[in-house]
Amino acid sequence: MSHPRHVKMKPGDTLRFVNRAGSIAGDAVLEKIEPVGPEKETRLVFDRPVSVDKGGVVSSITRGGNGFVLRNNVLGYTRARGILLKASDGIVENNEVIGCELGGIVLAPELSWMEATFSWNVRIENNTITDCMFVNSSYGIEQAAPLCVVAINADNEVVPPGGFRNIEIRYNKIINSPSPAMILASMDSSSVTDNIMTISGDIARSHGKILESGQEGRPVWMMNNRNIEYENNIVVE
Repeated sequence: MSHPRHVKMKPGDTLRFVNRAGSIAGDAVLEKIEPVGPEKETRLVFDRPVSVDKGGVVSSITRGGNGFVLRNNVLGYTRARGILLKASDGIVENNEVIGCELGGIVLAPELSWMEATFSWNVRIENNTITDCMFVNSSYGIEQAAPLCVVAINADNEVVPPGGFRNIEIRYNKIINSPSPAMILASMDSSSVTDNIMTISGDIARSHGKILESGQEGRPVWMMNNRNIEYENNIVVE
């Protein structure tokens, strides 16, 4: 999120535009930032036109932390998420995430907060998520599982397919989870394979109703995906 006079981008950055409904409008390179008018408002000049509707958002993908690696960490015991990802071209592997009140590993742009854009080309592999997502139930928590790939727009709707692209989720263990253990939404050309989810019957939670998924009680919620491979995943209840 930026103040109009202190934007978090510089000439040469590649910016990504997202429409109000959550579809990706396109990318452009920022060529110039200049003041305009008596109030010296900020005008951005790009190398090409991008058509984005009113209420859309824009962020610099050059400054989003792309190319990250999170490997061999033990973390958790937080009041929020363990790992919250908004960047692309990354790897999350061999981590232990323990005791987070909210999700253990979450991919989410949080568009209503104007906090960056969707993740592309991310591999989440061989992680263990234990005792996460046990905060008191909340209707408005859309990141409602220990492992989430999800985004909603300004109208609280799950965004269209294709926001998240080429996401690989494999060989992860989710232990002592409320239901759902995973939420997978708005993905394209992605795979979810060979994961093990152990559902706890001790504590019931009703997060995620804002998503209107119609899948309450199921261990995995899937919404607005296309070209997704979902195979060899095991649920223990």
